[in-house]
Amino acid sequence: MGASYFLPRLVGMSRASELLLTGREVKAEEAMQIGLVLRLTAEGETLSIALEMANLMVEKSPLGLKLTKEILNTTLENDLEASLQVENRSQVLCVLSGSFEDAIKRFENRKSKNKRNQKL
Repeated sequence: MGASYFLPRLVGMSRASELLLTGREVKAEEAMQIGLVLRLTAEGETLSIALEMANLMVEKSPLGLKLTKEILNTTLENDLEASLQVENRSQVLCVLSGSFEDAIKRFENRKSKNKRNQKL
């Protein structure tokens, strides 16, 4: 359920029409090429890659993640002006929440850590 709604948004109307009307199988390499999947993993590596991505997200502000997800979920329903207003509101909320300063500190720490690693 939902393929007729989500698929055109993922791969475009032309490709979605072709896939839905023919019902043909999409192999992994093509799914990645057309943007249906983000990446391919070797057998047995999926969980470790998923955990790696989850760990990157956990380092971020929970409020920032929540608001970003909200923006992404509504952006296809909004025009540019409405999307910009939601982004602006979300940025203001993040700055006022105090998580902005924490994010700046984490960014600066990563930046200095990267510089130290480059010198080695």
